[in-house]
Amino acid sequence: MSNPIQAPNNVIRVINKDMTDQFRGRAPSISQARIRWFENRKSQLLGCCMTMAFLGITIAMYSYRWTGLIAGSVNTIICGSAVIITYFRKKHWHQHPNPIVHNRAVLGVFLAMCLLLNVWINFDVSSDSNDRCRQLAGVTEFFFFTSEAWGLVMACDLYFSLNSPFTSYKRMMRFYHLWVWVGGIIMGGITWGVSGAGGFFTVDGQSLEFGKSLSTVVGFCMASSRICCPKQGQCDKYDYPKCFDDSNFLTTQEWPWILIYTFVILVLVVSVCVLTLAWHRLYLRGVPKTYNMRLRVLNYISFFTGACVFYWLLLLLLYMCAYFLATKSNQSANTQAVAQVLRQLVAFLIASKGYLDFVIWFAVNNIERPAGGRKEDSRDFDVDLSPQVNMALRSEILYYTTSGVKSSIQAVQDEEISIPISGESDRKKSVKFWSYCPVAFRKIRYCYGITDQEYTRMFGATTKEQFSEGRSGAFMFFTGDEQLIVKTMSSEECNFLRKIASQYAQYMTTNTSTLLTRFYGCHGVSLYGNVYYFVVMGNFFSKTQILHHRYDIKGSWVDRNAKIPKPGDKTTCRYCNASYTYGSLKNQECGDNMHFHEPDIVLKDNDLMMKIRIDPYHATRIYDQLHRDSDFLCEQGIMDYSLLMGVRSCEYFVDAAAVEEFADKETDGDSIFTQPATSVSGPSLYHFGIIDILQQWTLEKKIERFYKCYIKQKDSDGVSAMPPKPYKFRFQQKMSRVFALNHRTNTPAFHRHHPALLEMIDQSDFMSNRHGTFISSEELPQQIHQRVDRSNDSENIGHLI
Repeated sequence: MSNPIQAPNNVIRVINKDMTDQFRGRAPSISQARIRWFENRKSQLLGCCMTMAFLGITIAMYSYRWTGLIAGSVNTIICGSAVIITYFRKKHWHQHPNPIVHNRAVLGVFLAMCLLLNVWINFDVSSDSNDRCRQLAGVTEFFFFTSEAWGLVMACDLYFSLNSPFTSYKRMMRFYHLWVWVGGIIMGGITWGVSGAGGFFTVDGQSLEFGKSLSTVVGFCMASSRICCPKQGQCDKYDYPKCFDDSNFLTTQEWPWILIYTFVILVLVVSVCVLTLAWHRLYLRGVPKTYNMRLRVLNYISFFTGACVFYWLLLLLLYMCAYFLATKSNQSANTQAVAQVLRQLVAFLIASKGYLDFVIWFAVNNIERPAGGRKEDSRDFDVDLSPQVNMALRSEILYYTTSGVKSSIQAVQDEEISIPISGESDRKKSVKFWSYCPVAFRKIRYCYGITDQEYTRMFGATTKEQFSEGRSGAFMFFTGDEQLIVKTMSSEECNFLRKIASQYAQYMTTNTSTLLTRFYGCHGVSLYGNVYYFVVMGNFFSKTQILHHRYDIKGSWVDRNAKIPKPGDKTTCRYCNASYTYGSLKNQECGDNMHFHEPDIVLKDNDLMMKIRIDPYHATRIYDQLHRDSDFLCEQGIMDYSLLMGVRSCEYFVDAAAVEEFADKETDGDSIFTQPATSVSGPSLYHFGIIDILQQWTLEKKIERFYKCYIKQKDSDGVSAMPPKPYKFRFQQKMSRVFALNHRTNTPAFHRHHPALLEMIDQSDFMSNRHGTFISSEELPQQIHQRVDRSNDSENIGHLI
């Protein structure tokens, strides 16, 4: 048996034959699994000393109402700036979830600046500062809500990672940003615009009495505490309620409950609940190989949640002490002084919220100093921004999937397999694995020459774990020899594939030249209460080492342009599959030192500018096969499929003697204005296949078409979402144009706004004696002649010149 073809630059995860040795028992703990809480002793000591100094100033100058607010805000600005600076200076600190803590630190700095503006406003109940305080309250509420919302994002992200580890982190971050900023705008708008919502917030929970001196009142502009009129006094033009002795905490703090307390309690409760769930799932269960990774994630989230809970509990304790002292009647001078100190401490803690992020930041990130005092290398780091818990769970599901596929190879019907969990606390538990329609898929495997033994061997290693480039963002990985692709799919897609499995197998085995995706297996695995579905398919590009371009052709033209990365964007290299910064001048060489990084881009319909130039006979055969394949897909109610085309280019040297006939006539002696070319470059090999063949004409697609056609006013003939029958006609017409066979199509016309393709060489009237066309069979490689040999039609229809 030949050795698997392995890409030297990809990470190959070799799985033991019996799948037991490397997963037996708990992996030994390594240093990277632990968080060295006080590794950055100097940074932590400096931050602690600075905070204690500001705290001392607050206590020493407690009589000035703004002391705690000023000291705490300055402390937050300094601590937050330290987090921001180190985040930008140390690229390897960008690993998740550090960006969330960084966002909190940035917002904390802006919140501190808003708190400092209270000194300038110098709020007074009976003055005209109310309007300015209400406006500042709206801005302050925005920064307070968004900074705390990122703490909730930390918990929600962990929860989503536990339940859907194959969700793209980048997609989720876009959702998180939308939720945080929209929520902040709404809360800030309520505080600013709703009458009575925004105003002066007292840190001891007391009402503000109109006309009374505020020299001892400590607070800031945010959610308004109640303002009331004295029992025996008047409030002039202001319509404030009367002050009563039976007022309680709830009546005086109505808006703070709505805008502050409820949200903080929600964040803390959700964080603790998610952390408890995470410890149960990640620590007590799971494949031992991922133990260290899971433990580090839990330590990080535990420290973050514990620090936040401790901070708010301490703040609550001081707040309630200040409240009860303030409500005490007949206060002595000492009692009043203690109450004022407590108010200043509460204000200081609220304003010093940035120090909490400072402690977390330098506790979980280690400042590594290069040996010899050398400066840190500023090259681009390949930082994986996806949550580490996702990586751990993916590794576990990958293990159970490959193990289940091997165990189900001999199944003759839909079968449920129990895979034992090898964790120490789960010796009696197992993971359920399902193999759907095994007979139909084995029939397909045998038809294309894949035996059970060969199929098992292919799953001995995996590589290239990544997300697909399509809108679905499905997670996928390759077998070690890159012959097979295992891709996640939705339950709807799984049910549909099971429904058409018999018809699909019949078509694939009777049409061996088909260009449809070859499905070799359909499976499901249940882990942590969720079922994940996978499909095993053939890799169209498994037999080629280099592809210069890839096209995804649907026949539509609305929004069918490739997305080109912008300078500074993270992208994947098409040669070595490594992540790198596009447009950077540093660290741009591939691991083999033979190539420079180039983005892995899938081109689309509007990027295909020229027709395909291949032998007319093969062009006709490919079109006929595409016609049959699309007819079959239409019969099954399938749409939104596309032709995946891989193009390999070569450079050809021009035979000077062959062009002398017309070159001498067009050149003028020694003139430099006209010169013959010495070489030309262009496509030399094409690979074809039809992908995405499980999409039905669902309600979601109907809504998508309605939105694009009637809301965005796009061309109804050019949008991708279209019923199966017209989609088939448009696809077939596009294929006839791509292969320069316009005379063969009898489908309805979609020519009105169809992008033009250059008629470089028309297949319908191609002749070797055409003027300016030169063919030299001696110069063509032997392998090219073999590919265009018509005696091998059934084997080479998908790989042509």
